[in-house]
Amino acid sequence: MKIAARVFGGLSLLIACIGSAAAADPIVNIPTIYLQNKADVQKQLGKPSKCEKIKYGDKCYYKSGNVSVVFINGAADWISVDNISIPYNENSLLSLGLAASKATFANEHIIRWDDTFHEAAAPNASGETEMLMILSLSLFPGKPGEASSVYVKVATK
Repeated sequence: MKIAARVFGGLSLLIACIGSAAAADPIVNIPTIYLQNKADVQKQLGKPSKCEKIKYGDKCYYKSGNVSVVFINGAADWISVDNISIPYNENSLLSLGLAASKATFANEHIIRWDDTFHEAAAPNASGETEMLMILSLSLFPGKPGEASSVYVKVATK
């Protein structure tokens, strides 16, 4: 097994060759924008409809405003995806380009994964599966049995 590590401000991104089931066309592929700069995020999500300065850095809106990314210290750190319709369960991670995994907490109001490693649902261009350390990933319900939004904090609280 080949293992490599990249460090982003004290946070490690581990890459390992391990198999995984891939999701068909994630609504937003978190592994491809995880801690990336604006130019690399734009390659994945298209040109932002708007960017603004906020307290923590630049906040840009993509995909008709349904995806927002806050760039903290130049890296995509806080990611929000709204107006979605995916299953409200642990398998919904597949719709975000992540393999399904056990949540830290779940009830009818939120499903949350805190301080957890998440396996990318598909190998990267090098054929390796990425393991992403995510500070917090929260899934919020909409219609019965469906999630309507997701909020990801990669490294900054």
